[in-house]
Amino acid sequence: MNVLAKCLRLNRADFKTCLAAIDITMREFWNPTIFHHYTDHGYDHTQRIIRHLEALLTDYPDLLNQQERFILLASAYLHDVGMQSPEYAELERKIYTEYTLEEIETVRERHHISSGQIILDSVRKGGEDEFSLRTCREHAKYIAEVSRHHTNLNITLLEDTRYLSEEIRLPLLASLMRLGDALDLDSRRVNLDNLRYWDIPVLSQFHWWAHHYVSSVHIEEGRIGLIFSFPDVHRDDPILDEFRMKIEDSIKNHLSEVYPVLFDYKVNVFHEPHVDDVIYDVEGVIQSIPQDLLIYLNERKEELERIQRRTGVDFYVDGAPYSDDPRIAESTARLMQLVDEGRNEAARIEVERCLTFTLSPWHRLIILNFAGNVYQILGDMDGAMQRFMDALSICGRKELIDIYGRDVDDAWGAILGNMGIIFSTRGELDEALKHHEDALKIHREVEYRQGEADNLSNIGLVYREKGDPDEALTLFKEALEITRKIEYRRGEATDLGNIGVIYFDMGERDMALTFFKEALEIYREVGFRQGEAGNLGNIGLIYLDKGELDEALKHSEEALEITREIGYRLGEAHLLSNIGLVYNARGKMDEALIHLEAALEIYLYLQSPKALIIKKILADLKKKDE
Repeated sequence: MNVLAKCLRLNRADFKTCLAAIDITMREFWNPTIFHHYTDHGYDHTQRIIRHLEALLTDYPDLLNQQERFILLASAYLHDVGMQSPEYAELERKIYTEYTLEEIETVRERHHISSGQIILDSVRKGGEDEFSLRTCREHAKYIAEVSRHHTNLNITLLEDTRYLSEEIRLPLLASLMRLGDALDLDSRRVNLDNLRYWDIPVLSQFHWWAHHYVSSVHIEEGRIGLIFSFPDVHRDDPILDEFRMKIEDSIKNHLSEVYPVLFDYKVNVFHEPHVDDVIYDVEGVIQSIPQDLLIYLNERKEELERIQRRTGVDFYVDGAPYSDDPRIAESTARLMQLVDEGRNEAARIEVERCLTFTLSPWHRLIILNFAGNVYQILGDMDGAMQRFMDALSICGRKELIDIYGRDVDDAWGAILGNMGIIFSTRGELDEALKHHEDALKIHREVEYRQGEADNLSNIGLVYREKGDPDEALTLFKEALEITRKIEYRRGEATDLGNIGVIYFDMGERDMALTFFKEALEIYREVGFRQGEAGNLGNIGLIYLDKGELDEALKHSEEALEITREIGYRLGEAHLLSNIGLVYNARGKMDEALIHLEAALEIYLYLQSPKALIIKKILADLKKKDE
């Protein structure tokens, strides 16, 4: 064990003796490491954490008392012991190659809980003193709590306590431990030779290679600095941004978890990491990105860009957003696939499963907004509104704003806009207009042009409902100009369709049809089935207005099939009512009533004011039929 800096130096002989014994014990404990699937959790990892803790606390030499220093240092050694103990995850101990990936992941998922229990078990009467804690056994419960909370668990649920009339600030110790652990991100954390011998999924390989390209993580006066080293062959490759972003976002996510606690204890850490330098290695010391990973990242990037164009939702390469937790990365990747396929009911189940994970505030904000969108499509407006409101409450957290800055503003604007859509659906137009205008203001301030275009369109829809088609048309055309300029294809199709609706309202059917067909072509190009259904329905209405009932029915039924496949309840109601009108025009009253009553049922469920319109149509038809 190296000589400790003043901020962590131990003066009590019992603590020094115990920590020295732990140091010797842990050198053997990690030899060999059971699981090679993950980055280094062993003895060297401990030493790097201690160096980071010293850097974090160098400006606070007297912040921690002797008990707190010992607990923090012991936790640095012991917090990952669960990674060596599969039996605590209710698995048999066997050779590494006999474990399935699912079993290995179970050990990783539970390792912080396992570590806490193992520490407590080690000092129980009659048990083995596995970690040489017996002489300081009265502190084991505190070491166990800090170790348990080094990841995933909510640190704010810990409370300060006292022992022998001296305070032990568990939230502070756990926050320091979590940040120190999170900052061990450089190339020493991985041995790339392991990738040659072990079957490690490509998503985990991305995690390893991101570490490999970090030459330094350093802290000075609370400022976290990063130096990256990349092979010169990739100097101009934009894929390097994905590696930088992954590391920066990992630090940001952990900062968002501990920042408020550290702030309360007056430990100042800058809000986000800073890239101090990017070095390009021309001598071949830094290994190049392997071809299979390069292909994966580029294909994933293209896929996510396509989904973004289709849905208007931003994602990152291994999830939404980056996560060091494979469960979250895999779950969000699954969410993207389900959304891309229009399987919204399955997406709802997946998003609720993801929300059961222990998420950082930033991850929870993203997933809640995503959940609200899925619920909105499925017609659960109350569920959608609740999730948007939960997301909005996170946006107001000061530490999140400090750390993520503009990204929080982007999210805030998106949530306000989504809430505005719900108010529009319910006919609360003034409230809808207020939310959309607030969202527009935010997106203009942060120069987020996609959000600006979306909100201009949404405001235009409100003005249409208010009976002001001229203002609506002006707004739709302004939005279209932006979406074309930024090549936001899904937004372009939305604006074209909205302009078509205004021309249809004005009685210019041919002009409207031109816009609807252009919008439909783009929606099919980007694969946005909800938009495809909407414009098929609009085209059907034009044919109905022209008296071409076969074409009207054909387009409307094709659209209805899509809305049912993707679970888009509001669109289903619109199309059922349109089909009802087609049957009425054909003189098939029974079919007309069946479809209109089915539409009414959905509109009532959605609390839509259109229910009143359908009720009146039904009453008139029934009266006429009498």
